[in-house]
Amino acid sequence: MMRYSSVVVFAAGVLAWSAGFLPASPRGFNLNSTLSGNSVLGSLKQGDPAEGKKIFTTVCFACHTVGKGKLVGPDLAGVTKRRSREWLHKFIPNSTKFIASGDKDAKAVFEEFNKMVMPPQALSAAKIDSVLAYIDSVGGDAAAGGGVDMSKPEGDPKLGAQYFQGTRRLRNGGPSCISCHGMDHPEVTGGGTMAVDLTKVFGRMGAAGIKGILSAPPFPLMKKAYDGRPIEADEIAALQAFFYDANQRASEAKAGVGMGWKYGLFLLFGGLGGLIVLLLLFGALWKDRKSGPVNQRIFERQLGAADVKD
Repeated sequence: MMRYSSVVVFAAGVLAWSAGFLPASPRGFNLNSTLSGNSVLGSLKQGDPAEGKKIFTTVCFACHTVGKGKLVGPDLAGVTKRRSREWLHKFIPNSTKFIASGDKDAKAVFEEFNKMVMPPQALSAAKIDSVLAYIDSVGGDAAAGGGVDMSKPEGDPKLGAQYFQGTRRLRNGGPSCISCHGMDHPEVTGGGTMAVDLTKVFGRMGAAGIKGILSAPPFPLMKKAYDGRPIEADEIAALQAFFYDANQRASEAKAGVGMGWKYGLFLLFGGLGGLIVLLLLFGALWKDRKSGPVNQRIFERQLGAADVKD
């Protein structure tokens, strides 16, 4: 009977607490914090896919796809299956630092994608979780193929060179590329040193990667420079063509250096062979040379004739 009464009292207490007649919890105890700290319940609330989609389409899409193949970086479909969340939370904010730490997987990604460094992302852990939640909501696995498209883009490279140098202003007033970047190109004089040299950027990123970067700059300084002053589609096309031309010139120059080295060896050994042939020819002719002057021979004959008369 006593046990039955205890059960009744306990049940009444639970009902009273749930109805709000009793305090939510004793002092020092918070049920909500306890539940939110639970790894199982917490994992059910990791990230907002809707927020993640907004972040992805403004920050990530320039270099990544979800299920459409490689671009500048890897296809991110199924990335949470391939990498742990802890690994992703270290790589995404600052991949350079993570690579420098010696992580083998981070180095492998860096090497696989033309040593293109993913720029630091000013994303909180919650926002990273939202991006991952969006990727998971899309589902599927990374598509095969893709990568840098090296086909020649449309656009006027000379016009692109003008935009790059600033001799022609961008329509919305954004700064010229040469303010921060250098370029090895006959139509470009000088260049900035604040950012990476862009001579071979087309070979690393292709037309699609360049378009993505110029359409929605992911780099903090570049993003700030073009905030409210976007580069127009026709201007991007001209810059794509210019970067393609610069990359082609650089590739041809490298090939030319190799051919010049081989050509130099050909001239060296060809010259030595020619010298040997000439020396042999001169040696053969030297054997039939006259051993003395003609006047000396005539003088000797005259002396011999005089001796005979005597």
